[in-house]
Amino acid sequence: MKYRLSTGLLCLLLANMVMAQSDIKSEATQTRQQVYSSIEEQSELLEDLVDDEKWQEAAPLAQDLAKKVSRLKTLFPESSKDEGRARDSVWEEWPEFSQRLQTLEKDFSDVSLAIAAGDYDKAEDSLDDATSACDSCHMSHRALW
Repeated sequence: MKYRLSTGLLCLLLANMVMAQSDIKSEATQTRQQVYSSIEEQSELLEDLVDDEKWQEAAPLAQDLAKKVSRLKTLFPESSKDEGRARDSVWEEWPEFSQRLQTLEKDFSDVSLAIAAGDYDKAEDSLDDATSACDSCHMSHRALW
């Protein structure tokens, strides 16, 4: 009886540890998905601001987007590989994927810098580059469902 009780308690402890570990993985994936959703929403807002030539509002938003993209590099732990909509290619081709994030970060930063310099054509071109980079990366590294 004592042996069964000890075994039962051990199993319960192990189950709790496994659940705690899966919660950690889920936290990384949930945070990653929240950041991506925020980037998507803010990118659409940035496009509207640029279209409406609201440069003073667009510049800080573009800089904020660059920071969010930079944060993404920390939100793909190996333990989250089978969670979310990211394809295995993210981890299997990490240098290429990481470079895509770096390029996207630069594109958003370039929008802000171009606005500060008064080069609105460059700001629009950099925003177009960012939008294209998002679409291209989704085709390669994101499952449709």
